[in-house]
Amino acid sequence: DTLKNNPQAKASFEKIINVIITNASDGDQIIDEIRSYSRQEGDRQYTLVGLKEALDKTLRMLYIQINKFQNIDISINIAADVPPVFASAIGLQNIFVNMFNNAYDSIQEMKEYIKSHPELGLNNYKGRIAVSITCAKGNVNIHLVDNGMGMTVDIAKKLFTPHYTTKASSDKRKEIKLSGGTGIGLYTIRFLVKEYGGTVKLVKTGHLEGAEFLIQIPVPKNGEKEV
Repeated sequence: DTLKNNPQAKASFEKIINVIITNASDGDQIIDEIRSYSRQEGDRQYTLVGLKEALDKTLRMLYIQINKFQNIDISINIAADVPPVFASAIGLQNIFVNMFNNAYDSIQEMKEYIKSHPELGLNNYKGRIAVSITCAKGNVNIHLVDNGMGMTVDIAKKLFTPHYTTKASSDKRKEIKLSGGTGIGLYTIRFLVKEYGGTVKLVKTGHLEGAEFLIQIPVPKNGEKEV
């Protein structure tokens, strides 16, 4: 009855339901796609995918987690000359989802650290995630920067190792499996990016200094067709 008498609430509810349905469907596709990586190269189907479209859909998928991101400033900057890349649309969305979730987790860890260390004087801290996408030197460059917890050099060296995670339940970071994080997010990102002929690297980080990641995917050559 509440929804029937409130068209705005009904519209919002229907939007959330549609996103959940789409998200569930995309989740199945992501699982199928990851399974398909064991197939031969010729069986894979990549098409020209626009980065803006992939990022927009990712943000819609994250809409159902609106309470999760509502206290974080998110900025998106996509240069006008960024071309589409050869990839899987679902794969690109998976990359963005993992990147956003990793940044969110780092920001939450930073908040907890600040609570237990009032001497830092960071009571007004607010999480920030910035994404910029540009094109230069034959590559589409995706920068993602957060002002979260950051990490030490030793931890950074193990970032792309399967099942290694920095997400722990205590202040001391440690190597854990299936506790506070599965440790497959960044490994999955690197795997997918390599499938598209690209690279991913941690540009800079430090304890309490956030992190900056750079993903580079090659620009399709003139006349290149779907594969």
